[in-house]
Amino acid sequence: MFRNVVSGNRKPNRTLMGLRLNRGLSVNDLARLTGVSAPTIRLTENGHVPGPRIQFALAEFFEVEVLSIWPLPGQRSHSAGVSV
Repeated sequence: MFRNVVSGNRKPNRTLMGLRLNRGLSVNDLARLTGVSAPTIRLTENGHVPGPRIQFALAEFFEVEVLSIWPLPGQRSHSAGVSV
């Protein structure tokens, strides 16, 4: 269900966290609004990469492309217009 980004090393997903915080949402708020569990959101913000269903649910909620939250390896993130 999850995969680590860099050979076992987790790198926090600051883009996802920034999107959530810019909307003034807690993890529990985001979970309720998206149908993704709070523990899954916490794991995802801490660097685990969720499966496609969760990626698309979160990207759709924030109205951004999946690749702006989870760029391909070697691709630079555009931060989805988020400052953290």
